[in-house]
Order: sequence, then C-alpha cells, then structure tokens
Amino acid sequence: MHGDCAYPFDAILTKDDYAQYEKRYPLFREVLKGDLISKSFLFIGFSFDDPNLEHILNQIRMVLNENIRTHYCFMKKVCKEENKSDEEFNNARIKQDIRETELKRFGIQTIFVDEYSEITAILLELEKAVFANNVFISGSAHSYKNGWDEKKAKEFAFKLSNKLVANGFRVVSGYGLGIGSSVINGALTEIRRKKYKHLEEHLGLHPFPRDIEDEKEREKVWDIYRKEILKEIGIVVFIFGNKSDENGEITIADGCMKEFDIAKDQDSIIIPVGSTGGAAEEIYHKLVRNIEKYSYLEEYQDILLNSKDIDDLVQTVLIIAEKARKVL
Repeated sequence: MHGDCAYPFDAILTKDDYAQYEKRYPLFREVLKGDLISKSFLFIGFSFDDPNLEHILNQIRMVLNENIRTHYCFMKKVCKEENKSDEEFNNARIKQDIRETELKRFGIQTIFVDEYSEITAILLELEKAVFANNVFISGSAHSYKNGWDEKKAKEFAFKLSNKLVANGFRVVSGYGLGIGSSVINGALTEIRRKKYKHLEEHLGLHPFPRDIEDEKEREKVWDIYRKEILKEIGIVVFIFGNKSDENGEITIADGCMKEFDIAKDQDSIIIPVGSTGGAAEEIYHKLVRNIEKYSYLEEYQDILLNSKDIDDLVQTVLIIAEKARKVL
C-alpha cells in the first residue's frame, strides 16, 4: 500500500505523500475498504499509526456502526523491565489498554503475546484451522457396480459437494473422470443459491493437464500437481476410484492411491466412502486396519463400508468433517 523496497522513490513517507494519497491511488483505498468489509484481516507488526488505514476504518465504522467485521492483530504485552520504574510500567500498561479499546471500536481484537516468537506457533495453528476448511473430493468412475449406477453416483457426488459448501466448507476438485462435473455442479448450485460473491472462497478447480503426450512426463507433472493441490487441504474424501486400463480392464485408479499417500503423509483427515468400491474401498480397509490412528472413523465404519443410501453417506461425511474442523 505504501511502497516496495524495489521502487523506493514511490514510497509513501512524508505528510505530503499521505495528503496526496487519495488523489494518486484512489482505487487502492476503495479495494482495501471492500476487503475490510468482506474479509477478516490479521495484522502482524502493524502499529496502527497509519492515517490512511485509520481514515478507512473510520469510514467503515460510520457506515456499518456495530455491524463491522471482526479483525485481529498481534501485540506484545507490556511487561516490567528492570531498567523501568513502576510509574513508567503503569503508564505503558495504561497506554496499551487505551490502544486496545480504540482498536475494538474498529472491530479489531487484540491478541496479546509475551514474546514475538509465540506468533509463529499461533500462525501454524491458524494454518491448520484454515486448511481444515478445505475438502478435496478425490475419485473417478469408469464403471459402476454393487448397487451403484452412473445416475446414482453422479447424484451422490452432486449432493456431497453441495452440502459441504452449504455447511461452510471449501470444495476442491481435480475434475475426476465420471464424477468431476457433478462435484462442480453441486458446489456451484449452492454458491448461486446463496449468491456468494467470491467463488474462489467456496470452490477450487484444478483440472489435470492432459495435453502431455509422453506418458512418463505426464505422470511426473501430475505427481507435482497433486502435491501442489493437496498441500493446503485438511480433509480428503475418497469416492469410487476406478479406471479402465490399456486392455480395457477395470482397475483401481492409481491417481487416487497417490492422492491417498500424499494425504496420509501430511496427516490430513481421510474419509473413504468404501461402499462406492474402487480405490475408496481399498483405502477404507487400509485405514480400518490402523483404526487407532484413524479413530474418527470408528463410529462410522459400517455406514462407510456398507451403506448405499446417498443421504446417510453425505450426512456421515459431514459429521466427520465437522468434528475434524473443530479439532483442527
């Protein structure tokens, strides 16, 4: 907002720079104002002495009154130092209390830390909580059996995605064969119904690049791509997961198994709907054999393995995901 070290002559430093700011950068302030209204900010290393931000926050407060969005900031708690008198310590503490009260007027909650090093640990926990909101639906379906047909499979994928978005999760899809479009349509239907403005906040689309002719190169690119997609995913749901090989035989989708390995290595919450068969069933049995580690599945083993009821399965996935989100 106020410059970049790569362009020092454009930095906003003097009182005149601040006075001319609205004239020189009118759109920046409007965009920032919009983000402060629609998103939650976490301020790190910010003194709040900036007149630009104070002006924007005042404008928002005047318009929205008590309906302002909640933001957060880190602040080191005033502590008694050996070379400071009791009077100096008390004055500093009073000044900090006043600053905290002022920030509350703008909807900014202060998070006090004893040492700045604590911020790193807090950010790591925050990252886990954010990632727990991201659900990747892994699966592909070339054939259907054991009580599943194409229509029912697509309805399941649609409802699963739809209900996850309705419950505040962000659905991420790699556009898997046979179910990808249903996953996307389910999410989009809920997004349109609620008229969310920020599509990317509720749906992430990552179709795999298919124009690589060399098979080894394609697999190498896809492996890198999978890791990039899954690195910010807290929950992975596996459904179906079968494909047709070069001989026309139906086999386990190795792509789903690779995504399982990635999810397992990064300790994501893994929810395999084993009753859909394919990779999902194989993953289910792998996890059940180590149920102590994946104890969140224990109560729902029978439903995940045997149920073909779409609503029961969707509800079960939602319950597990909600519990995981609270824990993470």
